[in-house]
Amino acid sequence: MTVTAVALHPAGNEETEALNRLLKRGVPEGPVLELLRLFDRATALVLNRESTSGSYDLLRGMQVTTLAMNKDLPGMTDVVAAGLGPLLDDECPFPRIRFKTGKLRAVIYCHRGVWHFLATGTAAIWRPNSENQYCAVLVDLITVLRPRILAAASISRLLRSVKVGATIHACIDQRVSTVRLGTTELVLSDAMSGVIWSAYAPIAATERNLIVQRLLIGKVNKWRRGEWLFGDNAIPPGYCLTERRLAIDEAMVGAVKRIIELLADPRASSIWTVGELGKAGLRSREPGPGRGRPLSATTNHSSTIRGLAKFLPLYATGKQVLRLAVPFPGLDDFAGLPVNRVDGLDDHGFVELPYDLDVPPGGWADADLLETALQAWQEQEYGTGERIEVRPQGRAAGPIRRLFSHVRVRSADGEPLRLRADRSGALELVVDRSQRAAGPVGQPSPGGRGVQS
Repeated sequence: MTVTAVALHPAGNEETEALNRLLKRGVPEGPVLELLRLFDRATALVLNRESTSGSYDLLRGMQVTTLAMNKDLPGMTDVVAAGLGPLLDDECPFPRIRFKTGKLRAVIYCHRGVWHFLATGTAAIWRPNSENQYCAVLVDLITVLRPRILAAASISRLLRSVKVGATIHACIDQRVSTVRLGTTELVLSDAMSGVIWSAYAPIAATERNLIVQRLLIGKVNKWRRGEWLFGDNAIPPGYCLTERRLAIDEAMVGAVKRIIELLADPRASSIWTVGELGKAGLRSREPGPGRGRPLSATTNHSSTIRGLAKFLPLYATGKQVLRLAVPFPGLDDFAGLPVNRVDGLDDHGFVELPYDLDVPPGGWADADLLETALQAWQEQEYGTGERIEVRPQGRAAGPIRRLFSHVRVRSADGEPLRLRADRSGALELVVDRSQRAAGPVGQPSPGGRGVQS
């Protein structure tokens, strides 16, 4: 694998700015930048997308179907043989750019003049003051390539909602000559094809809304029957499925206690914590090829620990509340449950599904230990309530955030604090767990953080 050094182009037009955004979002490998020549139209862009990364078999099936309907394009045999390798494998025979942003997992690669876009991620979810990652990457890619042909198995692979789809729809109108949807070919310069193309977006959005409504009602009915909503996915450590309901896994009681002990220790580093939990027998539960491997083999240690910390309230109370987002605006109740809102009427809201689960005799751990772990992680996630609104913009944003990330201050109570940037760019003060309750000066802390000073 050869990672290409990224040199951003001077801003000046839409194509250049779109290319720069692609290079910032993704990791280029091989001579991909030489192939992304501005002002040279690509022969074709073949798109394959599935909403979830839980089963790559669905994406593989979609890919085979799409390529079979576009056999006239160059290099299809080689692309079929490569399968999902460009998305999943470290080595790839094609120049590519890989993306891993939020829930989007995607790759763009080129073979014999034809570009391919493989992605797992939603094409529908839209929230105020944020962007749909799939939409953002696809629009920039179409802007740069200006493909003569855009091919997908169906309209639902391209567009899935009116709000998100409108941006993609407008970009395709301006920069694509022919859209292939399965065996249907629409030449956008033709008046009748233009009418059909314009009607596709609301049809795809309506279809998705009906599917989402049916699935959401099905989840509420599963909860009413006492069944665990996610099947064998996302089972809290310490529990197992028995007749579709969560029951205590006696073999994991000790491992859960170890989780709580480590989360209560403010000095334990994330790498050391994950390693200790791997020794205790915990395995990765994330969907995809990494499922079931030892927890110590995971690479995103901080994310793994945050995922485990979310179960602390369950271990303390035996209660787990699941929240399901309501996809439709203006509802006060859904399937007999009240709709809760946080951000006012513009927020579609959510419904809450509470579970009362069993706990081992005497609890998962000592009550004081649980309280310590809960307090430590609440401070870590939500800070101390003090907030500094600093929103650096433009080229200075990165250096400013790096500068402030090293600032060390203390609260009025003497608690060590640090500045952390949230997703919106604002900086907030949070308790610095690496310094809080550290040992005597000169003593190394657990997990190899080094000597505290």
